[in-house]
Amino acid sequence: MTTNFSKMTRAQIEEQLKAYQAELSRQDKESEGLEKIREIMLEYGISESTVITSLGGSTSTSAKKEDKKYSVQLDGKTYKTSSKQLTKAIKDTEEYQNLPEEQKVLDTFLRAYSTEYSQDYPFNANYDGNQFYMGMKGTMNAITKKYYASYLSDNALSESTDTKLSFKKLASEASQ
Repeated sequence: MTTNFSKMTRAQIEEQLKAYQAELSRQDKESEGLEKIREIMLEYGISESTVITSLGGSTSTSAKKEDKKYSVQLDGKTYKTSSKQLTKAIKDTEEYQNLPEEQKVLDTFLRAYSTEYSQDYPFNANYDGNQFYMGMKGTMNAITKKYYASYLSDNALSESTDTKLSFKKLASEASQ
């Protein structure tokens, strides 16, 4: 839809601008809410497809993508993750229990204990001298969120879609 602003009064244009700003704000809030839901699901080891299916929805595609499971060595045994989520068996091991909290962050843990994971998700971003993996689509992982928050603070910026894009571009270019 195109709008011919030349045929509108100043008041109509201002009203249109307010409506656009309100819609952008609503979309930002919706994105934040979805991101929080994904974080909770990840914390409890629940996949999006499980939630959709349990709510009566369908996640059918013509060829369902197989979620990759990663091998992890703990307490002298090999465990498999469940779709990039740590299983209860992994979390119940003595070695995992004795890790400091910062080592239990999913990306940090898998990078340290699974060579497959490190190969699939190599460092591709750098912020403030810290290398990390940053997915260019979807939600940010915990490590990326930490550096993004630092970026916002360092530059006195507020969170928005534009600042996320700027951060992703800056961090990915800095790693090259």
